Amino acid sequence: MVTQLEHDEAVERGNEALRTQPRAISARYDAASHRIVVELNTGYSVSFPPERAQGFESANSESLSEVEISFPGFGIHFPKLNADLWVPALARGIFGSKRWETAWLAAHPLEELPFRVSEAPSEGRQNEAQTAA
Repeated sequence: MVTQLEHDEAVERGNEALRTQPRAISARYDAASHRIVVELNTGYSVSFPPERAQGFESANSESLSEVEISFPGFGIHFPKLNADLWVPALARGIFGSKRWETAWLAAHPLEELPFRVSEAPSEGRQNEAQTAA
């Protein structure tokens, strides 16, 4: 049995999540670009090829054609795949479990991806730039 205090704390955690976590306001599969596109309540969007997400490796246009947003926007459901995505994780670039992410990254080294991760300036270089200004 849940106590009143536990209930109240759970309600507060839910309200905090509604205030602070990104949520989907729309989601669709764009067949032309072969990407799942999620528009967020933050004004940003997330798009990615379906095979990047756990459970979507063999998805095709037909299985991705139907998309549902779970109230209040934290989840995206693909009924034809019986697969779900968690929006706050997508917004952080997480597309599956830790095990899935580890295996995917091992199979797709950064140097093989079509983008580069730029190195942040070292602390010394940042201090030099501030001193020169």
